[in-house]
Parts: sequence; C-alpha cells; structure tokens
Amino acid sequence: MVWTTPGPRAHREVAEPRGRGQWPLGPELWADLGVPPSFLLDRGAGRARVRNILGLRGHPWAIIECVTNEAIPEASDPDDVRHLKRAIEVVSRDPAFDRMKQAVNLLGEGLGLAPRPPWSSVFPNDLSALACLSRAYRQLRAAAALLMWGYYGEVRMVLRGVYESAALARMLAKEPMLAEKWLRKRQWFPDRDVRQWMADTWTNSVMAPEDAGKLYARGYRQMSAWAHPTAISCLSLVKREEFGPRIQLITVFDDDEFRACTAEIAADAIFGCFALRNAAVDEKAIDPGWRRRLAELASEIWGHDSPHLERDWENEEREYRALQERVQAGSELDSHLREHPRSWKNLKSPKSAHEQGSPT
Repeated sequence: MVWTTPGPRAHREVAEPRGRGQWPLGPELWADLGVPPSFLLDRGAGRARVRNILGLRGHPWAIIECVTNEAIPEASDPDDVRHLKRAIEVVSRDPAFDRMKQAVNLLGEGLGLAPRPPWSSVFPNDLSALACLSRAYRQLRAAAALLMWGYYGEVRMVLRGVYESAALARMLAKEPMLAEKWLRKRQWFPDRDVRQWMADTWTNSVMAPEDAGKLYARGYRQMSAWAHPTAISCLSLVKREEFGPRIQLITVFDDDEFRACTAEIAADAIFGCFALRNAAVDEKAIDPGWRRRLAELASEIWGHDSPHLERDWENEEREYRALQERVQAGSELDSHLREHPRSWKNLKSPKSAHEQGSPT
C-alpha cells in the first residue's frame, strides 16, 4: 500500500488494492498501525481516490473511496466516523456551512495578498501581525476539522485562540515597540490589555469605544467558559436520565450544536478578516476586490446590511491601481537612496551640502 499526503487537488490516487474487494490490511488494523483518523473507508466501485470534504483550500481532511464490493455495516463504524458521514450529508445542503468555508478561505486569501519582502525589509510589527494572523487561520481550519468529527466543545476551545491571535495581530501591527517586546522578549499580552489598547485607539464611528470594549469582554468571557473546565463545558457531556446521570463518551451528532459551531467559526473567521484589514497601514492598501467580498460576506453572515462597510468600489479600484503604480519595490530602495539628492546619506556629504545649501 502506498500513501501520499492529501493536497488541494480535487482528486488524487493514494492506494492500489491487491485483488478484487480486498485490502492488503483490513480496516480493523488501521488503528494499530497509527493511520490518522482523517481517512475514512467508504466502500464503493472505482479506483481509490481522495477528495476534499470541507472545501477549504489545502485542507487535510479527506475521505477515501476504496475498491470493493463488500459493504461495511453502519454499526461497525466508529462513533466519530458515523458523525462524519452525517456531517457530510448536512453540509452538502447547508448554505451556512458554505458561508463558513468562504469566510475561512477569505482570511487565507487575504494573508496570501501580503507582500513577501526580503529579510532586510521585514519589521517587527509586520512580522508579528502576520504570524498571529497565520495562527488564527490555522486554528480556524482546526476548528472546522473538529466540527466535522463531532468535537463541539473542542471547537470552542480553539475559537478562543482564533480571537486572541487576530486581536493581538491588530495591536502589534500598529505598535512596533510592543511588537519588539513580543518578538524579542517573548512577552505575552493578556486580552484585557489588547482590549484596552483597542478602546484607546478606537476609530469606528458605528460603536463607542466603551461599548465595543464591553462587547468584546462579554464575548471573551463566554469563550473562556468553554476553554476552561467550567460547568458549561463539562456538564454538556453528562446526560440526565431517569435512573441517574450518564456520561457521554461517544460522539453523537447534534444538529443544533453542529449548526451553532458552524456559525461561531464563521463569525470568528470574519473577525479575523477585519483584523487583517485593520492591521494594514490603510485599508486602501489592500485589494478592493478582497475588501468588497469581505463586506458582502460579513453582511450575509451577520444577517443585516452594513452601511459603514459600503464603498464606491469602482473608485476604490481606480485608486488602488494608481497606488500600485506609484509604489516602489523594496529591492529598489537602496538604489533610490544612493541617487536621491535629499536622502540622508547624500545630505551628509560635503558636496551635497555645498550644492543645496546648509540647513538653517
């Protein structure tokens, strides 16, 4: 049996069975061999293929269709596998899940738009912000994977990390000195400090700074309740029955919880996208096509219009193209400074001082 790592391609051959309807190693041996649970046997005709379940770019979770005519009874599937099968049925017809995928992918695309300068042009605030936002993106993908396997409580644990990473990225992008401490001294900034910074620098006219601070604090308390062993996070695994309490050790599909977690992942992904937008030196420095998709998707997910996000997108596109034409590549900076008469190096030279006059 030959395995390859699943990639973003829609289909990829991963195995060749020996004989008709028979695997070299039976499914019951997979766990002993350490085969990751991201592979699920789904008996059916055709060649062994991998296809992407979640629709997230480059996402590792995949389903294997193996060559066999034998049917595996549903009852013999592990409980998380049964959950995965049910989840696949639900997401195939759920527009909310599709919006969630779009939101996660949009953050990944936004990070892909970030320029990649040489190390000589990398600054602490840029590097810190991108590192935090990359962590947020990876955590969103992890939350989506956990959701498909039925670990609802763990989804919410991961989502708190998404919020923390995205919020911190926004602050570090604007505060080079704090970014230096975060990078060089490995300093940790608690969320209350990040919220206070946001309240002190808030420029969104839609909401007052104190109201925004209260909103984020309330949301953070709710996420923390799921991230720690509180009653709300633990008692969800204890079922009340007539005889007495019963602990739930197996994974059971819960439609309400599945849809709630889907909405929470989507909301965190949108938050991450806005953190990316606000981390930029100016939103006009970001491709207006990406910003327009963010505004439209945010309104869809929030369920209401967002006039404060509306722009003249045609004009935004013209301004962005003009800006791109004026921006010089970082690799040309040294040459430009050597040649420009007003650069510091040339101003210090006696020849330059004589030609331009000494500063008064």
